Amino acid sequence: TAANKKKNNNKTKKNAAATPPPPPVKTAASSSSTSSSSEESENEKVDLITPTKK
Repeated sequence: TAANKKKNNNKTKKNAAATPPPPPVKTAASSSSTSSSSEESENEKVDLITPTKK
């Protein structure tokens, strides 16, 4: 089984190396999610502040 795991690891590593595009996609997704989350947090802050003012 250990040999199989090593083979699998090598395959995954090769696949990852053979497919460099995914990392940029993940980065874009993370950046977009970050921007959306920041916008959401800002909206939440506004929502919290608005009722407090009322």
